[in-house]
Amino acid sequence: YFEIVNSPEMKAKLGDVGTLAWLQWLDLMARKGGTEGAKRIAALDIVRKNIGAGVLAFRLSSALVQFSSFADTIGTIGAERAMKGAVNIGTSKEWRNFIMDNFPEIKKAVGDDIAFREFGEDVFGKMAKVGLKPLQFLDGLMRSVAASGAYQKLASEKGIVIDLINPDKDLIQEATLLMRN
Repeated sequence: YFEIVNSPEMKAKLGDVGTLAWLQWLDLMARKGGTEGAKRIAALDIVRKNIGAGVLAFRLSSALVQFSSFADTIGTIGAERAMKGAVNIGTSKEWRNFIMDNFPEIKKAVGDDIAFREFGEDVFGKMAKVGLKPLQFLDGLMRSVAASGAYQKLASEKGIVIDLINPDKDLIQEATLLMRN
């Protein structure tokens, strides 16, 4: 069916939107198997989720991959600011609190991967949540480092003295946009 929908004749008749819709429908049918197949696949879905969670949660490389975003941070705000952000987050409780109190996007986004939300409350789900804590912690750490470095970079460029008690709201918004990059 895939080959038929992707044939030049069908593409000419269906157009880009029609072809895409058919391919998505075929994909849905292949994964779910229709309504009858959904009953049979439910058990396989439980196995898939739990094996996937175990691999993701209990493999050290899953957590350590979070450090790769540090290279992106360096590329966006520069090595000096990224390192200062890392030092601030690593050594200062005030900076960590400042980030969590003033960057709600970071606080909400820590561990926001859809994989973290799929777990149930059964034994496997609870084990997966425990196993993913290091990954979530490092995710939050790297996001915080980026935000701290971005905030410092922008404050320095604008000649604003950083006051963690009375943060500059405009600077926070700009730093949030820069951190997203």
